[in-house]
Amino acid sequence: MKMKLLGFGATLACPLLLNACSTLPQKAEIPPTRPIVTQPCAPVVTCRIPASSPKTNRHLAQSLLDTRAALEACAAQIDTQATCQKRTQATRYD
Repeated sequence: MKMKLLGFGATLACPLLLNACSTLPQKAEIPPTRPIVTQPCAPVVTCRIPASSPKTNRHLAQSLLDTRAALEACAAQIDTQATCQKRTQATRYD
């Protein structure tokens, strides 16, 4: 009787032992990570020239001053962006 129990136990253990001999499953390839891209320069904002419909010479003069101020702000933004881009290019290729 003891032999039958031993034979039955060995039969149950056999699939477990065979499973231990199998090869490991292949790991799925992880795609390479994308490089982190930083934006060193400030984003550009659309330049706006104020609308005007002057009725008097005073309104016309004020409209001229407002337009000049808007153009100067736009030019300053473009100059800042150009300086930043030149500085960024210089550091990338050095």
